[in-house]
Amino acid sequence: AQSGNVTKALTLVFESSIEASGTALDGTLVNFQAYQSGSIFQMIDSRFPVGYATEVFDFNDDSLITSSSATSGWPASAVSALAFSKETIDYFKINHSYDAVDRRGANLYIYVDQEEENASFSPSIGLMVLGIGAGGFAKSGLSMAAAKDVVGHEITHGIVGSTSGLVYEYQPGALNESFSDFFGATIDGDNWLVGEDLLSPSGKALRNMAAPRDAYGEGQPAHFSEYRSLPKSTDNGGVHIYSGIPNRAMYLLSAGLSAESLGTSIGHEKTTNLAFKTMIGLTPNASFDEAAEFMASLARTEYPD
Repeated sequence: AQSGNVTKALTLVFESSIEASGTALDGTLVNFQAYQSGSIFQMIDSRFPVGYATEVFDFNDDSLITSSSATSGWPASAVSALAFSKETIDYFKINHSYDAVDRRGANLYIYVDQEEENASFSPSIGLMVLGIGAGGFAKSGLSMAAAKDVVGHEITHGIVGSTSGLVYEYQPGALNESFSDFFGATIDGDNWLVGEDLLSPSGKALRNMAAPRDAYGEGQPAHFSEYRSLPKSTDNGGVHIYSGIPNRAMYLLSAGLSAESLGTSIGHEKTTNLAFKTMIGLTPNASFDEAAEFMASLARTEYPD
């Protein structure tokens, strides 16, 4: 006779972080870390931020990026976004001893393929969103993740939000934009342009720090004499317009004074040091004048000779 007892079997699902790889938007092979749950691989990379993880999602259905293989099937936009985020965070650690993004420690969340020609960062929740070009400042159909300097720019916004908290309006907002442009261009490392890899049909980069007027659309003012007070309803008081003024100033400090025979620049290494310490040390409502005074005082301490 049978006892009638039912033998219960527990299914063990294997879960762990594993080495993965995928092809980026530029065709290069990128190695990263993924999370294996059973037969599914999820784009969760626990190498960064330090002590936390980066999770990559599809914006359109709010779902974690997954693949049935650790070494294929990953969207190129997600691979590029993950790779450039890692490079950005490594840059701040190596060069400024800063564990990006959030100084208190937090996961980084990346959403790719938003059907909008835009990129953004929400510091309060550690969320970066990378849209798709629509033929304006980016080629139609091209992901914002194609541009390392754009990814660097957005993550720098997160660092600002976690440190000085520069308010995103008027002059402090323009400084927020300018520091993000500066470090985006620095991390990209090849010129003073931001967003040139987005391949705008206009033939112009989104920003040109050396010559702010020579950029997408109408460009930007390059000198404080061109500054005009704008209402908050216009670009939050001109944050994307007047960032060209400190952009040009940092270019001149690093290289432009010497390059344009206007004086003697101090070099990029010193400029990045001063820019980073100024960026994280300002008060939330800092003006252009206050930022310049802060950096000048810092320079006298850091480089007394």
